[in-house]
Amino acid sequence: MTTALRTKLIASCPQCGQSYQVRWVGQKFCSPLCARKSRRITRSRECPCGRTFVPRRPGHTYCSRACVAEWGRPMRAKLCPYCGVAFSTRSATQRFCSRRCCVAARRARRRRMCEFCGEPFGFIDGRRKFCSRSGALLGKRIPSGESSPNWKGGRTETNGYIRRLAPGHPRASKSHYVLEHILVMEKTLGRFLLPNERVHHKNGRRDDNRAENLELWRMKDPPGVRASDYHCPGCTCDRRLPDAVTSDIEEHV
Repeated sequence: MTTALRTKLIASCPQCGQSYQVRWVGQKFCSPLCARKSRRITRSRECPCGRTFVPRRPGHTYCSRACVAEWGRPMRAKLCPYCGVAFSTRSATQRFCSRRCCVAARRARRRRMCEFCGEPFGFIDGRRKFCSRSGALLGKRIPSGESSPNWKGGRTETNGYIRRLAPGHPRASKSHYVLEHILVMEKTLGRFLLPNERVHHKNGRRDDNRAENLELWRMKDPPGVRASDYHCPGCTCDRRLPDAVTSDIEEHV
């Protein structure tokens, strides 16, 4: 059984001159170090001063700043249109003496009214609405009270109960609202309710906060209403039944 013998190719490195064994097709250098040195030499450039250097960037033409000052573009004297200070530059398109003056000039061209304090201010970003950070923090707060878009005159309904705005009340919630039937009962009694006192709706309607419909309990009022106080669900009609209905009941009895 015969085996094919591979021929070993020996080549000479064009960078260091040493002979090496070719491991793959297209290998030109003996090591990656020689390959990098060769590329470095091919990128080298000659400065007008006569010195050969390797530029750090493709656009570099001079080996040092001294050569830039001597062989580069001539310095031009200009006047900053924003602050009025004279400065020197090699750029033909530079208009301002610094980036600060450039940004300030852009802000001066675009002005807008602050949504919080109403004062005009300069801006660059078109999304900016406030003149300062403190104004932005205050202006982004959710409006409360009469300035709120959800203002309903200080009365709101929660789970069938009516709540009224009463800041400073002992039973007020974080939003300064108190149940209306508690306020009506306290106004009738002329004092605040005790912690163990509850207000009961006689007809079972939670939004009927008339003084004659409320009853004070010294404990938690039980669910439901009394039979004498209850006529029909959400009773608003007269308790006296019509004569026709009374006659039908008497016939069935």
